[in-house]
Amino acid sequence: MGPQAMLRGAYDKPPGLNARMVTSWIEGKAKTADPDHLHYVLSRWHDVPDRSELRADLHPGVLRRQRYRRPRIALTEERLAFLKAERVRTGIGPTRLLKFADDVPHGLNANMLTNWLMGQNSKVREDHYAYVLDLWASLPDA
Repeated sequence: MGPQAMLRGAYDKPPGLNARMVTSWIEGKAKTADPDHLHYVLSRWHDVPDRSELRADLHPGVLRRQRYRRPRIALTEERLAFLKAERVRTGIGPTRLLKFADDVPHGLNANMLTNWLMGQNSKVREDHYAYVLDLWASLPDA
């Protein structure tokens, strides 16, 4: 685990401590270190399990993705037909739909929505689907 990952989400870290500082210690570029910073980093790294203690089949990156993975739903024929009907009803395609939207969820974009409409995805994020439905439903007929 590198300094940036080790400090991510560390709300109890001493003021002024950052990953760049820790990297400079590791690379031998720093001549001095604040004792509080050093003690904090060493105790934090002490609590991190060795790779050998992690399950061999789950890399830390996989664990992170599983922890933050959003629920997905099947993009059924019914759901797809409803999306297509909303596009026809409003006369607005994916690019224009998302272009002026204020609070587009992270990761959602017009290319993704186009792929949905072309039937290229079997599952989609539930929050993305709900957002797109609400956005199209809020628009008047063409």
